[in-house]
Amino acid sequence: MCAERAAIAAAIASEGGQHFRLQAIAVVNRSRSFCSPCGACRQVLYEFGPDAVLWFPGETDIEETTVAALLPQGFRL
Repeated sequence: MCAERAAIAAAIASEGGQHFRLQAIAVVNRSRSFCSPCGACRQVLYEFGPDAVLWFPGETDIEETTVAALLPQGFRL
């Protein structure tokens, strides 16, 4: 499991169960190289905060976008 999904799971467990809503998330790695969330993480992030702001290392700089922009046509259960 990736760090993004582990963080969401921990937040759900400690902060509000199914009512948890993501507002923002930053993704980083030790090498400071390109690191956008994987497909599975994109879907989980979408389920808990499609409008959340997302920052991650891009090809040349820090990218800022929303989860919905990163995963068009995502779905919520």
